[in-house]
Amino acid sequence: MSLFQATDNDLENDPQDLRKINEEGICSNCNAQSTTDDSVCCLFCKVKFHALCFSTKDNKKDFFSDNACTKSFLNAFNQGVINKSKSKRFGSFVFVCDHCLTKHENSVA
Repeated sequence: MSLFQATDNDLENDPQDLRKINEEGICSNCNAQSTTDDSVCCLFCKVKFHALCFSTKDNKKDFFSDNACTKSFLNAFNQGVINKSKSKRFGSFVFVCDHCLTKHENSVA
């Protein structure tokens, strides 16, 4: 475990982590189900976050303007993270949640 890794208590008490995905795969921000394809996982604490929250209007997804990224960027990001067949790119992209990033910044300051 790294010195800057967020603890479960930190993650439960921070209002910025509204996009956490619970054990059932439901986003705590938009209540979307089956969010596996639209999620990112923190490199350090391994908590999954929903990158593309949306509301549904007239059977059409209306993506929130404060989402972390667009669907096309998320697809490119995920290819850089999980595509082991292109070994030069594997591991070049990572996601770190606010808690872990803050703890890292404080540890090197």
